[in-house]
Amino acid sequence: MNNAIKAAIALPISIGVVISGNSTHAASFTYAETVEFYDKGEFQYDNAGQIATRTNVNNALGAPEANANNNFLALGVGGEAVFSFGGMFSEEVKVWETTLGKYSSQSDYDEKVEVFVGNDLQNWLSIGTIENIADEAYIGGATLDIGNNNLYQYVRLVDMSEDLEGRDGFDINAIAVNMEGQRERVPESSTTLSLLAIGALAISSLSKRKQQ
Repeated sequence: MNNAIKAAIALPISIGVVISGNSTHAASFTYAETVEFYDKGEFQYDNAGQIATRTNVNNALGAPEANANNNFLALGVGGEAVFSFGGMFSEEVKVWETTLGKYSSQSDYDEKVEVFVGNDLQNWLSIGTIENIADEAYIGGATLDIGNNNLYQYVRLVDMSEDLEGRDGFDINAIAVNMEGQRERVPESSTTLSLLAIGALAISSLSKRKQQ
């Protein structure tokens, strides 16, 4: 069997493997890259400068800070935010919260958030709630299992804190997702297109030889 025939037979099999193959990303936790939506809730104080600082959405992006001070995103009581991570994720979501005040009296600042995942900005799956103190989100972050093996694109956080004097809802230091289970169809790269071209030439050459 000549080389042209071998190429014509083997090529479709090789292409099938490339196109249908799934890639697994090695990253464990990936931090939020973009705030897709932010709806500021109620702030039970009138410090305009502090509110302006704490409603800067960029404060919630990237890795958590040990001493965040005002470098966090306050949802406000009843507020919400939607985050994306530059790709699809599965399995679990982790949230770090910042609680100010004396370490010995952290329980005086109980705050709570409900966590959702979804693939558009309209339909959401609730995966549970996180409390800053009870779940130790203010120490090393709190993790929620999604509960299925599906892939998702967005995380939505909705504040569920009590509406008390001096409060500004759940304070997001950082948020991350697990991308180890990410699966995506490999695009038709230039290498794949080159293989298709070679296959077409091989078949064309074989056809011309038969005609001769």
